[in-house]
Amino acid sequence: MSYHCGISEGLEKLGMTPCDPHIACDACGVTRSVYKKNNAMCGPAAWFLDGKKAPGGWSGGRTEADARRVDYCPKCTEERKETR
Repeated sequence: MSYHCGISEGLEKLGMTPCDPHIACDACGVTRSVYKKNNAMCGPAAWFLDGKKAPGGWSGGRTEADARRVDYCPKCTEERKETR
């Protein structure tokens, strides 16, 4: 799954690493925040809330088999295009 929920600093005591909500590239693991660019206090971006689109430069969608969300960073998107 490419979406990872945010983890508060309070859970660090249980061995979890605090982080903001983000998506991770399903190929290389690079991450991108789901917040609107340059303003984390605005809440999630529209592309994340609609559940269908990927952020700018990324590609993604849902798998046919289990409707799981998949996302690929710009680098991996280009590599996938080249191998098709």
